[in-house]
Amino acid sequence: MRGRSPLLLSLIAACALAASAAVIATAAPSSMRDDTNPAGLFPGLKDQGNLPGDPVAGVAIFRAFCSGCHNMKAAGIEGTVKLGTELDARKPTFTKIVTLITSGGQGGAASKALLKQLTYEQIYDVAKFVALYAGKSGPVPGATLYPPTPIPIEIQLKGGATTGHLSATLADRAFKWQFTVKGVKAAPTGTLAFSPTSGLGSISLNCVNCPRGTGFVVLSRAQTLSLERFGAAVTVTAGGATLHGTIDFRR
Repeated sequence: MRGRSPLLLSLIAACALAASAAVIATAAPSSMRDDTNPAGLFPGLKDQGNLPGDPVAGVAIFRAFCSGCHNMKAAGIEGTVKLGTELDARKPTFTKIVTLITSGGQGGAASKALLKQLTYEQIYDVAKFVALYAGKSGPVPGATLYPPTPIPIEIQLKGGATTGHLSATLADRAFKWQFTVKGVKAAPTGTLAFSPTSGLGSISLNCVNCPRGTGFVVLSRAQTLSLERFGAAVTVTAGGATLHGTIDFRR
């Protein structure tokens, strides 16, 4: 470093700090959807370079949202004739997948409404899975080769004189839910609280872009195991009413 001025060293440090901040911003995108600039999400990102996202979560998302129109061997879904692109043959890049999903796909209004339910983190997850595993037989390390049998969840919700219902499915790490609250017009939102002994925090059951009272979340492996073994407490708020229920698979 001999011969370099203090000003030059300061400029080098500032550039390094800016580069570090850029990496952090790319790796931790906002969970809220912002579709104003989908094509500019990853300026300069190489096709299959250092991609954000979790391909194991991406398998669960693909099975829940994409398998109605697309086959893919690594997800254990193949052999049927569907309307969507054969991803194993096309092998689309990460950036291509993100751009297609954020613009609503190519399946018309129904596809656009479905895909808007995903957060950007979930979009990155499924995009990474498809980009890395299209054309491969699988399985993705840490995921099952074939889709698990969904576990149905039906519980009653109560809060004073107000009653409601939670209808959900758990398929591996994919948790889809729908709330109904009797006599309340406001869109219900809720939380899922895991067993206190698990050390896991609560998660929000609130989807901004979903139809009223519905949503989807990808649980972590620890959350999934805790839910299957110990159940969870559900709290739902709709208008001025607060309702409670309990998921318990051991009954």
